[in-house]
This record gives sequence, C-alpha cells and structure tokens, in this order.
Amino acid sequence: KDAISVGRFKVAERSFLKALELRPGHPEALYGAGFAAMQLGRRKTAVERFEGVLKATYATPELKTFHTLALTRIGEILLYDRRWDEAVAVYERGLKNDSQNADLHYGHGVALRGKGRNDKALREFEEALRIEPKHAGAMVGKASVYYEMGNVPEAFALLENAAAASPGNGLPYGVMGSFYQDMKKPFESHMMYGHYYFMMRDLKHSADEYRNALAIKETPEAHYSIGMIKLQLADAREAETHFRRALDLKIKPADSSQAQLAVALARQGKLTEAMVMLRKAIRGNPKEPGYLTQMSWIALQNGDKDEAERSARKALELDPNLAAGYRYLGDVYSSRSQWRDAIGAYEKALSRDPNLDDVYVNLGWAYESSGDLISAQRNYEIFLTVSTDQDAMEKVRAQIKTLKARQRKVG
Repeated sequence: KDAISVGRFKVAERSFLKALELRPGHPEALYGAGFAAMQLGRRKTAVERFEGVLKATYATPELKTFHTLALTRIGEILLYDRRWDEAVAVYERGLKNDSQNADLHYGHGVALRGKGRNDKALREFEEALRIEPKHAGAMVGKASVYYEMGNVPEAFALLENAAAASPGNGLPYGVMGSFYQDMKKPFESHMMYGHYYFMMRDLKHSADEYRNALAIKETPEAHYSIGMIKLQLADAREAETHFRRALDLKIKPADSSQAQLAVALARQGKLTEAMVMLRKAIRGNPKEPGYLTQMSWIALQNGDKDEAERSARKALELDPNLAAGYRYLGDVYSSRSQWRDAIGAYEKALSRDPNLDDVYVNLGWAYESSGDLISAQRNYEIFLTVSTDQDAMEKVRAQIKTLKARQRKVG
C-alpha cells in the first residue's frame, strides 16, 4: 500500500502477489494487485483479479467496500474500452450493492452518455453530486450534458468548480479545451489543452499547446506556463526568460512568478539574485509557506545556514505539517553535523510525504553518521524501491556494500 501511495506500481504488485502466496484469495491483496496491474496498463489481468475480489466478497457484508471498489474498477476499464452496454450492467450491479456510492453513480452516468442517454446520465451525475458535492468527475459529466443542451455559462462554471475541487486533475481543462475548440476560440483552446497535458505530465505536448497560444496572443499567463514546463525539463535558462517576460507583462499576482524565477536563478547558480527575488515574493504573499521553504533551500546552497533555519521554522509556523519544512530543517542540521536532530526532522518529513525519495538517502546518511548502521541500510534500501534515478541508485548500492562490509568487520 505504501508503494501504491507513491506511484510505484511494479513494487506494489510484487508485494501484493507475495501476500497472496501466503494467503490465496485475500480480498485486499487481490484488489491491490488488480489496481497495480490496471495502472500498469494490463487491463485484462486487472479484470481477472477484480473478479476474484467479487467472488471472495459476494457473501461477506463486512467486505462490502472491496466488493464495491472492484466493481467500480471493472466499470472504469469497460469505459476506457468504450464497452458501454457492459459498463452499464456492471454499474447497475454495483448500485444494487451500494446505492449511496458517488463513484458508481458517476460511472453509470458516463456509460449512459456513451449510449446517448443524456437524460438518464444527467440524473446520475446529479445523484453523485448529491452524495458528494465536490465530485469532480460528476461536475465534468454534468457540464458536458449542459454544453450539449446549450447552457454554456453553467457548463463552464461547473468545469471551473471541478478544477478547484480537484487541483491535480487534468480532465476539466481537457473538456474546456474541447469546448473552446468547438466555439472557434483557438487561443483559449490551446491554453486549456496546455493545462490538460501539463496535469497529465505530458510536458512536450503541453509546451506545444502553450507555444501555439503565444503565437496567437502574448499573455503573461502563457509565458508563466511555459516557464513552469522548462523548470521541470531542467532548462532553467529558458525558464528564467519566460518568468521575466511574465513579470514584464505585469502578471497578477506577481509573487508566484517571482518565486519560480528565483528557482530558475538558483539552478543556474545565481544564488544572491535568487534570494533577492524570493524576498519580493515573500513580501507579496507572506502567508505562503512554500516560498519560505524555497528560501531555506536557496540560503543553504548559498552557505547561509542561519537564514536557512529561520526560513524553515517560519514555514513550519505557518504549516506545522509541511514536509518540505522538516526536510530543509533536516538539511540544516546535517550541515552542522547535528545528526540526531537531522534524523528527527527527516523522519517527520517522510511521515508527511513518503514521495521525498532523496530524503531516504539523507536520513540513511544521518543514521550512518550517528553510528546506527542497521537503520542507515534500511533507509538506503527503501530508497532503492522508490527511486527511478539510476545514477543515484548505483551510488546507494555501493554505499550499502560499504555498510555491510563495516558491519561484518564490527561483528
């Protein structure tokens, strides 16, 4: 389950299959293995495992949750394959089992729309929203029906609400892009498709869409969006150009562009200039803890450990559960060889966000430096299961070999 939470689906599948060797037919392990296979694109295998969940939970009321989840996932796969009639049957079966499940009503609505039954689909989307008012998928589904009915303002309002309810979901932007395309508004269409591809982590297509938008009309938002992509693609120099242009065009609010410009500058080694720019962002929005953790990171690179610690602590005052705040506080402690304090900070960071891959290495080093070789090795090994950075993994494997040799020598 930890591997699922950090998107390591191959690792998750191996673990669930090992669990099934110990207890064949275990519903939770079967469901987990099915979900992992689904995320890896092996839909036939996923369906077989979900059907195994259904058989194992059919007559067990206390396992109703897994029964419903398995039906929902089978329905999603059928929708993906556009097998509308089969999907309708699966969702109807699920609703008999759990009539108050918003996901089932939403999936049923999508299947009905695929069959051209907009009237029934709309009722299903509305029922999903009655149960779960911020269900982003149901808002998008309802918006698509409203758009076809000619209620364009309400359709866009629903999509904007869906985007706000599910900030990392690209679907509302993709649908808005198609609506704008249909309305012959190319600039808006390219911008929305750019947002959609960005959310879906398809950075190449996202950049292409934003550039197409810029070719039609230059706006600060388009420059900012390309700057964000260039940062993710490690092109800090071009990112700097776009963030500066966004600021020249008076983007509002300015603080986000200033903060991202600071990151671009820092990645080019322009640390003093980056700190100046970041202070502007903090003055513009002093309640944003993310800017303070960025300041901690940049200050530490610039050798200003006191500023790095102050910024991390201020960030944690604003958000006591901020993983990045503990992470950079741990880095400050490590830079001072305060290993026990570093261990405590890194442990808190990982308990709040297990996706911070490199923190496992930092934590391992802190344990190793404090003399706890067993805990050091454990964290290095966890890093190997969650990282995709081959160069870093090779270095960590070498470090594990060194640790094992030290342990044998001590033993």
